[in-house]
Amino acid sequence: MSSETAGSGTARDLVGRFWNEVWNSPYSMAVFDELVADDFAISTDGHAIEGKEAFRAWLQTFQSEIGHLETVPEAILVPEDGRHVSTRMRVSGFNNGLFGTEPDQVPVDFVAISVMEVRDGQLAYHWVERSAFEIHQRLTAKDS
Repeated sequence: MSSETAGSGTARDLVGRFWNEVWNSPYSMAVFDELVADDFAISTDGHAIEGKEAFRAWLQTFQSEIGHLETVPEAILVPEDGRHVSTRMRVSGFNNGLFGTEPDQVPVDFVAISVMEVRDGQLAYHWVERSAFEIHQRLTAKDS
């Protein structure tokens, strides 16, 4: 059985549920527990977060740092074998202290690219790229 049809749905379905049900309010941790493997790891901002519980803590912090967080997958691409799923998504909301900035409710809006490995019907690894430096610059820019 390929990764595309393993477990509780196709790789596209798993990733779609991850973005829609875990990354958007009301942030379903039950779905998180269903979809994320115990040995899950994510590479982001130049470092890795290893283990499901470490990722849960990182995710909940990120969610708290963007008020009214909305994550919209704009494209989900799945190769024939279904092992890796690429997503281009738009993330928006209001600054609640993202990247250690002052929680000033300034609008936050950026695009990110994600590649996830699907293994045995769960998400196993996640590589994500976003323009964190540019986002930080916008949040810390002072009006002249």
